[in-house]
Amino acid sequence: MLKDWKSNEMKFTLFTKGTATRILGMSIASISLRMQGKVPNGISVWYFPEPSISLGYFQDIDTDIDLELAKKHNIEICRRLEGMGGGVIFLDPEGFMGIGILADKTIFSNMQEAFHKSGTALTEMYKILGVKDAKYYPPDDVRAERSGRKMGAVGVTEVGGLYLINSSNFPGYISSDLLPQIARIPEEKWKDKKIKSFGEYQGGVEAETGHRPDPYEFASAAYKAFGKVFGVKFRIGEYTEEEWEMCEDFAVKAQSDEHMFAVSSKKRFGKIPPDHKYGIGRYKSRKLVESRVLLDSKGIIKDMFFCGDFYAKPVPVLREMEESLKGVSAKDEKTMLEKIKAAYQKPNWETSEISPEDFLKALVAGCQAALESG
Repeated sequence: MLKDWKSNEMKFTLFTKGTATRILGMSIASISLRMQGKVPNGISVWYFPEPSISLGYFQDIDTDIDLELAKKHNIEICRRLEGMGGGVIFLDPEGFMGIGILADKTIFSNMQEAFHKSGTALTEMYKILGVKDAKYYPPDDVRAERSGRKMGAVGVTEVGGLYLINSSNFPGYISSDLLPQIARIPEEKWKDKKIKSFGEYQGGVEAETGHRPDPYEFASAAYKAFGKVFGVKFRIGEYTEEEWEMCEDFAVKAQSDEHMFAVSSKKRFGKIPPDHKYGIGRYKSRKLVESRVLLDSKGIIKDMFFCGDFYAKPVPVLREMEESLKGVSAKDEKTMLEKIKAAYQKPNWETSEISPEDFLKALVAGCQAALESG
């Protein structure tokens, strides 16, 4: 139990080696044991000795990942926890360091605060590492203001009253040429950015300062910045034996087809009926929102789903929104918007600063693409 832990104390775990699947398994294990009162609030620094790719929960695995190329080169792909958005993340030995945060409401009162505090702490961390113009761009990015280059990002999900934050961080240039080939990054991703390609976008601290911080420098900066912004005291610790045992069990489930293909256009629309048309729509606002739309011969939405690098919770509300759009004409934008806005009336609905109109524009783009298809 946690009788000797104070509310303003967190465990700080250093240099846990992992893969995309292992970090997901450990996240689930830690959440479960935190809910049972067996482990404290904590922050972990992750290092990835082998290249792998983390896929946002809402991303379409079939359009965003070249699965055949990944399989050919034994590059592991793993979808993040339900509700945890964001885009593809390249987990690389030189170009990536991860920070995992598990905390209850003594640290964050709500999801917005979880984003804000984490983003603010990352900004402070990058300033310590030498990126003096690091700036937090809510809800999830930290960039070098002058160049527009991304330094780090946060993804937040809430499970059982606990907040899980996974932070992606970029100490240097990635060492694997394969990762950018496996991940298909849509052009719309760069629409609102100063930098217009991944080649320019990557490099992190090394690109900004000429120096790539080693894991010890990175962890030291994280220790100072997060302790200050969160207002907590850290105790250096390790994962428990029970966490490791549960991690291995959950890692197997994370690689199951049910989880990996939770958002899959091929699985959903593998066989298109005669006289039906299929379209893909994309719209970039604060986040990239996409749609996959199947229309019948009369131009009525037969089936559809939203995907992209946004986050949304609870996921069942998003699924209810999608279900409500079935039967609506592809040209009836008024009714579409009404159906989408209904989700925003739910008291527990949260998204990554995207509006009903953003969902609408992605849906209309998908409908238009379907109507114009052969």
